[in-house]
Amino acid sequence: MTCAAARFSLGAMLRALLLLLICTAAPAWAAVCESVVRDPARGRDIPVRLTLPDNGAPLVPLIVWSPGLGGTLAQGRLYAEAWAEAGLATLQFSHPGSDARVYAEADARAKAAPTPEAARAARLARVREAAGSVQLAARIADIGFALSQLPYGLGACETLRIDQSRLGVGGHSMGAWVAQVLAGQRLGGPALPARQPFKAAMAIAGSPLAPPDARAASAAAMTRPFMLVTGSLDGISPDATPEAARAQLEERTGLWPHLPAGRKYLYVAAGANHMQLAGTSETATSPALAARLLPILTGFWTETLLDGPALADPALAVGDVFEAR
Repeated sequence: MTCAAARFSLGAMLRALLLLLICTAAPAWAAVCESVVRDPARGRDIPVRLTLPDNGAPLVPLIVWSPGLGGTLAQGRLYAEAWAEAGLATLQFSHPGSDARVYAEADARAKAAPTPEAARAARLARVREAAGSVQLAARIADIGFALSQLPYGLGACETLRIDQSRLGVGGHSMGAWVAQVLAGQRLGGPALPARQPFKAAMAIAGSPLAPPDARAASAAAMTRPFMLVTGSLDGISPDATPEAARAQLEERTGLWPHLPAGRKYLYVAAGANHMQLAGTSETATSPALAARLLPILTGFWTETLLDGPALADPALAVGDVFEAR
């Protein structure tokens, strides 16, 4: 469905007109709409980007996507396009308070500091604030509000084709934390409602969020299908020793041994670093990496949201790790 060919009910005429104005360029097999959703209860304006497949299906599953700290609607675009080609819609978020403005604000604070040491401390404090529990909760609330609006549309974006019985949640870095919590991970605070609407979850380049001795208890309720994705260079500096690199990889995958068995997947992409896994563009994610990464990620959603075959025996490069249980 191209933007120009979109068809809506008479009651959504105004949204349709706005949609035609703001639909962005998209491949022939998808339509893309960007809008801002207003949450009046929190006084919060939430930018969203909806990618809908043009596959003729009256209803399509939806993957909710949360980006990393400082992420914009560009992060995850590569994934959204691949998933649309497979018949899956994606709703990307840009979360106020932990979006791209964070780093601009951190730089401004650093610039105003009297000494280099104070500048580093001021910058780090702003980044840590944005990556803290308050902003994590705000992201989760953004997603909850957006889902509550699906029957009515998201700003100018029409949502009549979204099948609310087939929802998945995924994210990169800080967005991976969102996916983990919405998949049932407990972090010691108040529990989310037991009946979350998501059928499956995917955490890319995240972290365990719990110390080693608490991980089993933290992950005990993560019974949904779940995929954990990282790279062998995720968060690893180029000059790291082999021991440091190995320890960092063990930390990135630290949740994996504690996930309850049943449609759980681990994929470690050899040679991939943190930002190469953000799904921002073909430039950031090399064609060679995308060629093996995108089929695996898409295969997980196809299995869990489209009732496709179980993900098994994917094409791997030398050094890749793929496990299932």
